[in-house]
Amino acid sequence: MNARIIEFDIDDTLTTSSDLNFDDKAGSYIYRKPDEKMIKLVKQAHQQGWTVIIHTGRREPQRLITESWLEQHNIPYHFLHMNKPLCTYRIDDVNISSSGFKDIIDKEIWE
Repeated sequence: MNARIIEFDIDDTLTTSSDLNFDDKAGSYIYRKPDEKMIKLVKQAHQQGWTVIIHTGRREPQRLITESWLEQHNIPYHFLHMNKPLCTYRIDDVNISSSGFKDIIDKEIWE
């Protein structure tokens, strides 16, 4: 049996903006606007039994603000990993676009 694990970023993935400020002491992360289409995708994956990991470049001091934002927008997840290494691009053998994953989720509903 294959593990069904999906990982989502937050800023500019689950949110509509991505201006990262790792020195954010004022808590502006809490005011990020949610990307409702992406959040719907997270909820579908969770409902279908996927293990949902949220992996963000936000730093550990923003964990409580981040958890509050996820709760405020009813985003289900199993694990929250902070401190994702920053890069311009990430090359990985298992990457997929949100539309590609949506196709997988939609297909599973009908099987």
